Amino acid sequence: MRQDDGAYRSCRRFVQQNIHACVAHLIIVTALVLISACSGFTSRGTPPVPQIHVGTQGIVANFVGNTPPAQVLEEGKFDMLLELHNQGATDVDDALLSISTNPEYLDISIPQGQSQLRLAGKSLNNPRGDKTLLSLKGFAGRVSQKTPVSVPITTSICYPYATEAAPVVCIDTDPEGLKQQRKACTAQAVSLGGSQGAPVAVTRIEVSSLPHDDPERVIPNFKIFIGNVGNGEVIDAQQVDSYCQGRPDKDAFNIVSLKARLQESFLLCDKQILKLKSQDAEENYVQCELPQGIERRIAAFSAPITIILDYGYAFSVTRQINVVPRERS
Repeated sequence: MRQDDGAYRSCRRFVQQNIHACVAHLIIVTALVLISACSGFTSRGTPPVPQIHVGTQGIVANFVGNTPPAQVLEEGKFDMLLELHNQGATDVDDALLSISTNPEYLDISIPQGQSQLRLAGKSLNNPRGDKTLLSLKGFAGRVSQKTPVSVPITTSICYPYATEAAPVVCIDTDPEGLKQQRKACTAQAVSLGGSQGAPVAVTRIEVSSLPHDDPERVIPNFKIFIGNVGNGEVIDAQQVDSYCQGRPDKDAFNIVSLKARLQESFLLCDKQILKLKSQDAEENYVQCELPQGIERRIAAFSAPITIILDYGYAFSVTRQINVVPRERS
């Protein structure tokens, strides 16, 4: 019996040890799964962070499907579906919608409350930006001739917008190369590619260091190039309403205001309002500098320069519709 008892105890001990090992293994696996789920990790790595300040559009308008129809009978009704999408990184609280056509042949009404719209831009919580779908009603007038009349319908969305660019630039405190030391960076032009989540963009920045009245300091200087990279028209932010109502001032076009700072210090620019010259993009620039300068004893360093552009923008989409006369006896 003692020999049997010993064998029994050995067998029982073996089972208990293996059960404990299995339980411990399960606890470890469960913990790893929970940690992975809570931290957002997957077998393929962390999910990508949405890119917000990219792209060259603001609010874009498009007719949906086959609306308006290619043709409509005179004195007939028709529907139009219009999609508006804020593809940029700026929230818009007061976008204006307007429709222009030949009132002799077409009458198109915008539902009450839909002529002024709010569309949020791209964000981490809304990486695609807001969309809205508008249903518009149209009515065709009477055609005096016997052949169809081709009538354009132009829908415009007008809105204030902003661009924020924050590239890293090199500040060289020894442009003459007098210091016998290796520089951490080299001052050179920075190309931004014109994609900052807005239709007006900073395309390039040329960096230099100018002499200061104090020989122990230099003045960081920035030549900031700006361009209309979208598919619409730049207008004065104060003229958005007038533009959409078809009565802008002659000087309302291509107006952009600018502010810039190096780290936390605001820069002094030769102009705060820039009128874009569409004929020669190389002329669309502002010169900004840090007038108090930076001490030469500080080694060359990299720092962000933040540039804020404010302006109005208008995007239009046009469709042709044929108004067909009815047969008359």
